[in-house]
Amino acid sequence: MDASTEFSTVTDRHRRSQSLPAFAGLPKTPDGATLWVTRARPKIDRIACPWLILRFIDPSAKFLFVSAEDVRRVAHEQGATPFDIPDTEFSHVGEQCSFDAFIDTFELQDDAGLAGLAPIVRGADTSHPEMAPQAAGLLAISLGLSRLFERDDDMLRHGLTVYDSLYLWARDGTAETHNWTPKPPQAPSQAPLLLSRTDVKELLPIDDCIDAVEKAFIAAALGRAPQPRSLGFPSGDGGFHVKVASLSLNRSYFAAKLNGNFPKNAARFGLPTIQGLILLSDALNGQPLAVLDSIEITILRTGAATAVAARRLARDGASTVTILGCGNQGRVSLEALSRVRPLSRVFLWDIDAAAAERLAIESRRTFGNTILIETVTDAGEATRKSDIVVTCTPSREPILEPSDVAPGTFIAAVGADSESKHEISVKLLSSAKVVTDDAEQCSRIGDLHHAVEAGAMRRESVHANLGEILSGARRGRESEDEIIMFDSTGTALQDVAVSALVYERALASGRGARFQFA
Repeated sequence: MDASTEFSTVTDRHRRSQSLPAFAGLPKTPDGATLWVTRARPKIDRIACPWLILRFIDPSAKFLFVSAEDVRRVAHEQGATPFDIPDTEFSHVGEQCSFDAFIDTFELQDDAGLAGLAPIVRGADTSHPEMAPQAAGLLAISLGLSRLFERDDDMLRHGLTVYDSLYLWARDGTAETHNWTPKPPQAPSQAPLLLSRTDVKELLPIDDCIDAVEKAFIAAALGRAPQPRSLGFPSGDGGFHVKVASLSLNRSYFAAKLNGNFPKNAARFGLPTIQGLILLSDALNGQPLAVLDSIEITILRTGAATAVAARRLARDGASTVTILGCGNQGRVSLEALSRVRPLSRVFLWDIDAAAAERLAIESRRTFGNTILIETVTDAGEATRKSDIVVTCTPSREPILEPSDVAPGTFIAAVGADSESKHEISVKLLSSAKVVTDDAEQCSRIGDLHHAVEAGAMRRESVHANLGEILSGARRGRESEDEIIMFDSTGTALQDVAVSALVYERALASGRGARFQFA
């Protein structure tokens, strides 16, 4: 097909897109055309997306350009699909722009031209020209179009030719260079930052950690982040685990965490139970950005996940909490819960009664008279009185049975992060509505894996991953009496989200020391 006519006819590309459920669900005009609405004065994404729609999805599509504050109203009144505005299906997530969202939704990843064009659009739209050398040129052209034309429709009409040309170049002619020899873009090279536990603690308030973890769960549910990976390795009285993930935020990040978890360390060596490091890298070019102490990040992001889950899954008005396990994780879990629920009474239990008493003293200083803090020796008596129960122990035998839990309780099972740990009885888990941080991982190393191993549950028995509930894909609590279990094994996606936040704040504030490994 001649290039001059390729973009003016209905092709197999359109037919394939229109066969997908995503197309069937789009609102359409009486004549069958899809109708779209976005912000006025279109640039980069707001021209690239209409181009993609017309060339790959619906050649008869129509577009409305309105003020940013009117997009949602017009979408509702006109029956149009909004795009390139926050919190819609076709919008930015980190460095993934709206153009990427269309490619993913309409399964266009195998098109060579789009694969070459996407980083150009992404680089221009997110001010990261290092993603592709052509990005700076596209940005200049887009800004020029906005000066040439007053009408948004004219900007779009002339912009289509620009994207036709870039697409054909990316698909057919990337080796053609005219009279210049292209050089790969050179990203600035800096020694990685070294960030201590104190740096992390002072740069990461718990409220911001909760927000970062919630957004990471949602990104995973929307398919905007690759599946995290983990590896466990037993050693002596404890073990090591390696967790890796990548996530696009203000830039694309990759994190690898190596943690040692040895519950007897305090008594035997005077060392923390958890010790380790996180390597944060640029996911686009592999450049190491920072090495962070993992202790505080692991504790904070785990407590944050508990808070995110409790905010959505505990009953309205839940105010009484039992913490089983009064080490650092119990302390942070209580602090995080206090930010999302109006706590009035807290029971603290630990196999080491002195640990419970130490946390009680510290918590009374923190909360004053606003929360009644009590230590208990009978864990079951406390949990039966509680709306929320958090288990954060290294136990290898169940510490919570069905008889210990009242109807309507929300339970965050935090301690089991390896095959040998076991806090929740199989009978209790299999009778509850189970929500996981990552069902695949929980079925291998969480409390869920004991129930699967016993034949009482299957992985498919899980109601939802937490991100699916946060994104609206699945329902959360559906009755006041149902017991909801959050099996929280801790995911690398939480690690990369929180590590990236700490790194960006360290850069902005001048924290940390640089170390050149080479």
